[in-house]
Amino acid sequence: MKSVLQFESYYFDQMVYKRNDEYWNKFQPGQPVSIEIQPTFEFGVQINKDNPHNARVIVSVSLGKDQLSSDYPFQIEAGICGIFNVAPDDSDPQELWTKFSGNAIAILYPYLRSAVTDITSKSDHPPVILPVLNVAKIAAEKLRPVEPDTRDELEKQV
Repeated sequence: MKSVLQFESYYFDQMVYKRNDEYWNKFQPGQPVSIEIQPTFEFGVQINKDNPHNARVIVSVSLGKDQLSSDYPFQIEAGICGIFNVAPDDSDPQELWTKFSGNAIAILYPYLRSAVTDITSKSDHPPVILPVLNVAKIAAEKLRPVEPDTRDELEKQV
């Protein structure tokens, strides 16, 4: 049985890691360090105006944004975009995206989570493992349509 939601491709549109030397200078080399993270997530769906059965789903995370002081070890900003299609049927395309966007986030999030863990594991501190998310809750509460080519609008929505 073919799924209504088709995952075409994905790409990372942002991956930034900034080490905060001011934070790390407080520790001796080899001293154990515990890092508590407070990620901020952004989610969005950009429906293709020319083909409303095609959309770009965006999942972004930031850690330490605006907190590069001696109290935070690093800053990370990462974003992944996935290209998805929903099978044409008698439903309104907007309703279909509302119904299936949570599934699209659930498909993309492990890629983003893995990338953050990978990039932080390459530094001299414990790797960061992003938490498991309740995607159904996120889709219901935070996911909003975003007009094409208005990526900055995501920051205003979440």
